[in-house]
Amino acid sequence: MYLFSSGKSKDKGPPEAYRLHRHPVDGPGYHERRHSSVERHLNTAPPIRVGYLGKRYPHQYRHTEEIFPQGRDYYEFPTSNYPYDRQIARGKVQGQPEIEGFTRTVTDHDRNIRGVMYHPENDRKKFVRADEVYPSRSRRRR
Repeated sequence: MYLFSSGKSKDKGPPEAYRLHRHPVDGPGYHERRHSSVERHLNTAPPIRVGYLGKRYPHQYRHTEEIFPQGRDYYEFPTSNYPYDRQIARGKVQGQPEIEGFTRTVTDHDRNIRGVMYHPENDRKKFVRADEVYPSRSRRRR
């Protein structure tokens, strides 16, 4: 596999996975979310409400971190089994503990995945874009 930071790959097709550098883990200090897992969570989400600026998910991504190209609208979805039908006005789920550091999938208005972002360790206000992992061009399948 080869890694391409910040999702700026010229490669055609989606990445194989998204690499998140956070939380102490056994091994290399990161974990990966498979693209197929991200798609599966996105497929269970409600439709995008174009122009919606509230906090309920999905909602418009506001570019405060400037980690995605400017000039177009993006939408943010939790990358988890999120109970969309039970969320309150601020996007939280009443009676459910807040999940520390869960990832978000960012899409365009057609729900094409543009990347994944996450809270870095010890900073719940900031987001970092996950690295995109692509299959190695030299790897041969048998």
